[in-house]
Amino acid sequence: MSRLVEFDEISIDFYDQTDIMGTGDAPSSNFGMPGGGSVDNYGNANTYPAAMTRSKSALIAQSTKPLLEKTVNRLKTLRGKRARLWRVDADGERQYQYARLINVSVTRTTDEARNLINAIQSVSCSWILDSDTWLGEFSGVWRLNDGYKLNDELQLNSGEVIELITSPQVETITITQDDLYSKKFVRGVSIVITAPVGSSFSSIVIANAQGATLTFSGTVAAGTELIIDALTNTVTNDGADAYDDLTITYASDYPFSWFPLFLGDNEITITHNGAGTIRFDYTEEHV
Repeated sequence: MSRLVEFDEISIDFYDQTDIMGTGDAPSSNFGMPGGGSVDNYGNANTYPAAMTRSKSALIAQSTKPLLEKTVNRLKTLRGKRARLWRVDADGERQYQYARLINVSVTRTTDEARNLINAIQSVSCSWILDSDTWLGEFSGVWRLNDGYKLNDELQLNSGEVIELITSPQVETITITQDDLYSKKFVRGVSIVITAPVGSSFSSIVIANAQGATLTFSGTVAAGTELIIDALTNTVTNDGADAYDDLTITYASDYPFSWFPLFLGDNEITITHNGAGTIRFDYTEEHV
């Protein structure tokens, strides 16, 4: 099983750790019927937890009591901060998500004689998580000033830039399950379309086999980029907001994600007017 190891670049990989893990409660909305039973107002759509908590307790051990107190105080100063919370799974893969540290509890031992000899302290921490999924390996194009570090599960040349030549053009993106069976479908894909210098790009329709369709009514000027970001629910055309130019048709049973990528082969059809490139940047998501 996974364990929490780092928050805001500070190690929290201590001794005798107990991590409290769970899925959180998925939202439900059932209407009771007069004759018994109920009707699920969400129908067949998947639902996902809102705010989730994650907590851990552990023993901090240091060589001296002043060093122990410094370690505990450093952790306490992070209370209220939102930053990356990292975990390591059974295969050693690091995964993260953003979380806010809401509580740091320190339990004093009553065995003062033992405490004088051994600089040991019991501590527990609780976080509110941004998401119900953890982000793993990144697939896409990244820049050195994007806020990532070289040990953040990035791989050089991991992204694929697709040349758009014909219309419609069919491409396949494959997401394979891992050995721990922890991957789930990707909700936060970022689609980047680039028009070459000297040629504009328009009439863009991106569709998958599950029914999700993104239709962009604007024009991507020569030498500029259109970014459709399903993670942040934003659309920018040459850096300017272009949300109103996008029409979204959601995939059946997945009305909360603009353009999900599922485990296995994702057949994607791109219809367009003009030549250019497209890429799909995403980070693998884990339960």
